[in-house]
Amino acid sequence: MVLSEDEVCLRMSALPARFGDRLTREDLEDLDRFLDVGEWLIALQTLVGLLRQRQAPITSRELAEFGRFRETFAQAPDPRGYLARQLRVLRDRADSLPLIPSLTEQEMVERVSALPETYADRLPERTLDWLTGLRDEKEWEHLAESMVSMLRAYQVPVTARERDRLAMVLDALNLPREDLSRLNGGTTGPNVADKANEALEVTPAEVG
Repeated sequence: MVLSEDEVCLRMSALPARFGDRLTREDLEDLDRFLDVGEWLIALQTLVGLLRQRQAPITSRELAEFGRFRETFAQAPDPRGYLARQLRVLRDRADSLPLIPSLTEQEMVERVSALPETYADRLPERTLDWLTGLRDEKEWEHLAESMVSMLRAYQVPVTARERDRLAMVLDALNLPREDLSRLNGGTTGPNVADKANEALEVTPAEVG
């Protein structure tokens, strides 16, 4: 699928937020240097190179997105074949990244629906009731984004496995993943819910 110029601009500008959980601040600054001046191909080459350097995995949705960018860039005039060679190298390098299958729609619904119960012992009751309401209304995107915001606001301990599962939900919903790197890592323990309930409750309007 060939993207329009506006679609390329919009999707490319979203790359730092989408891959912010797998790259360092310095990496993102390098990427922004090319995005800021509209050097889309160089930005994509830089992103793939940084992911290879970090040995960071990508999802099948992300790999497909890379393919759409390549297909779009290939429409430019290329009388000497230089662009075609660059795109082949980019394809091969992207294909060499560790790949994680993205969730199906049914898998996404099942995982996002389970989020309130997953963190029921780590969030205040009022917050949990609000998140459950989003689930009951099938507000999947709002629920997923709000859950990450609440986990971050309360500094709730989140295991590596839970973080990975959240990442796959956000991927399936095409939502940014950068806030995952700001979650409180580590394993859950006793009295977490008690500590959360003692904290000043955060309302949706207060979470940014």
